[in-house]
Amino acid sequence: MRTLKRSVALALAAPAAAWAQVDTTDWACEYCPFEEGYRADYEAGGTYVNEDAGRFGNGTGLDEKGGYINLDGEGSYAKDGKQMRWYADDLGLRSRLLHIEGGQQGTFGLNLAYSELPYRLFDTSSTIFAASGDELSVPAGWVRAPTTAGMTALSSSLVGRPIETDRQTLEVGGHYMPSVAVSLFADYRRRQRDGVAIDSASTFTQGIFLPRPIDDYTDEMNLGARYASGALNVQLEWYASFYRNDVSSLTWDNPFTGFPGADQGRTAVAPDNDFTQVSLSGGYFAEPFDTNIVFSVAMGQGEQTASLLPYTINPLLSPPSLPVAALDGKVDTSNYAFTVTSRPFDKTRVKLSYRYDERDNKTPVSMWERVITDAVTSGQPEANVPYSFERSRLNLSA
Repeated sequence: MRTLKRSVALALAAPAAAWAQVDTTDWACEYCPFEEGYRADYEAGGTYVNEDAGRFGNGTGLDEKGGYINLDGEGSYAKDGKQMRWYADDLGLRSRLLHIEGGQQGTFGLNLAYSELPYRLFDTSSTIFAASGDELSVPAGWVRAPTTAGMTALSSSLVGRPIETDRQTLEVGGHYMPSVAVSLFADYRRRQRDGVAIDSASTFTQGIFLPRPIDDYTDEMNLGARYASGALNVQLEWYASFYRNDVSSLTWDNPFTGFPGADQGRTAVAPDNDFTQVSLSGGYFAEPFDTNIVFSVAMGQGEQTASLLPYTINPLLSPPSLPVAALDGKVDTSNYAFTVTSRPFDKTRVKLSYRYDERDNKTPVSMWERVITDAVTSGQPEANVPYSFERSRLNLSA
């Protein structure tokens, strides 16, 4: 029996000695969770569209007859704790997308993205108006009439005008973690649009559809800090949005027989405006009764100081001067929210929430003289009404 035990011990010791002599310096782990080096996949192809189709190309860019190149790809790079990832979709189309992000996990991160989105509403629409900047003019020799039946040059003056827009979006952002519990972040985004939309206008008793040019952009910024440690997390953030419209108004020739001097009309479009907001939000988890406490506080302000258009462009009307050159609009917003959820017993859950919203419109009040469709004055001065409200909501459920 003693001899058998000795033989078994020697048999077990022999593989261990053999393993100790194996050289593993050239071994490579094929299934390790952390990749190093560069890897990428690329795809290239083509698409052919056999006829123009605006609705088919809505969101894809495949709206015109012809061939298109499809380019896609994605890849990554990692070394010494630093990493970078990228992906691209439809680089040969108007719906292209490119995204790049990288950094060092637990320390910092950066991202860059660019995308385009085509919006195609109508590709068979037509109009008599020729566009020059923010002015729409009728053809030379146009014959005005009370109705379209009397417009002798209507059919020969119609030209195709697709109703479509293209949107481009650029995003840049990053974050930095000076410690495990603290994270700082900053993001910037610009959305830009150009194209043609449909607007409606009236000349007292007639209505018109106008091909309105679009050329605007919005800049958005986020700056903030987060703190998370144990059961507590808090975030302080500053947000700003700046809208700019390069088309300040729209002026058009009246194709109908109108009132004296009402050969043209004018309307305002979306004005430049700004909005900023500071917010504080967070949450806390208390072990007694599995209680979650969540809160948020936000204070914002919107401003609109664009210059106002005159009452009318009809030279035969003489309304009084505008009471102010610009609206000087200002709106303050306040939002508070508080929620508590708890489970005092195994089969009982209680939730208490409160929310308060306030919109304080501080736009000055002035007296205005209305001019109806650039044709007649109302003769009845009226004041603008700055609407404000306060709203509170309290909910309890179990």
